[in-house]
Amino acid sequence: MSEIEAGNEKAACIYAYQLYRDNKKEEACKIMESCPDDKDNLKKACGM
Repeated sequence: MSEIEAGNEKAACIYAYQLYRDNKKEEACKIMESCPDDKDNLKKACGM
């Protein structure tokens, strides 16, 4: 994985957190499936 790809993946995970806060939980949970870490416990909130 290139540095750019890794940065894009990290940005997507940050965006998922914002979606979750904006009550777009379904979209956020789809993105979180591919996130390697879960510092904000979104995966747990999504039932993963």
